[in-house]
Amino acid sequence: MTRAMLGLRKALEVTTAALVALITVLVTLEVVLRGFFDISLIVVDEGSRYLMIWIVMLAGALVAQTDEHIRIEMIPARTPFAVRKALRIASQILVMLFLVILIAASLSILPGMKGDRTVTLGISMFPIYLALPVGGGLMLLVTAWNTWRILGARTDDELMLRGDAP
Repeated sequence: MTRAMLGLRKALEVTTAALVALITVLVTLEVVLRGFFDISLIVVDEGSRYLMIWIVMLAGALVAQTDEHIRIEMIPARTPFAVRKALRIASQILVMLFLVILIAASLSILPGMKGDRTVTLGISMFPIYLALPVGGGLMLLVTAWNTWRILGARTDDELMLRGDAP
C-alpha cells in the first residue's frame, strides 16, 4: 500500500475515532445531567445525530479501503481464480457506479442546503449534507485504488487484498 493510502487510512481512523469520542462525551454528559441534575441539553440529540452521519460516511471509506465490507464469498470460493478475479472486478465496478450516483445526487442537492437550518442547533444543513459527497468521494477513491490492485492480482491473497492491515 502506498504512503498516501496509508496516510489516508490513518487520517480516517483518527477523525472517525475523534468523532466517536465526541459523541460519547456529549451523550454521557447528557445522561449525567439528566439523571442527577434534572437538566437536559436539547442540542445533544440533534448534534450527535449529525455527527453520526459523518462517522458513517468516513468509516465507510475506511472499511472500503481495508476491503472489509460484508460480502458473500461462498460462490466465488468454488470457482477458478480467473472467475473469482472477474467477479471481484465486476463487484468493484458496481460499487463505483453506485458511488458516482451518490456523489452526483448529493452534489445536486447540496446548494439548496445552504439556506436550511437545523431545528435545535440553528446551524446550516450544508456541512451535514457535505458528508455525503465527501464520504462518497473518499469511498470512490479507495475503491478505484483497490480495483487497480485487483486487476494486477496473481494470487488469492492479492485478489482479496489480504495483508493490508496495519
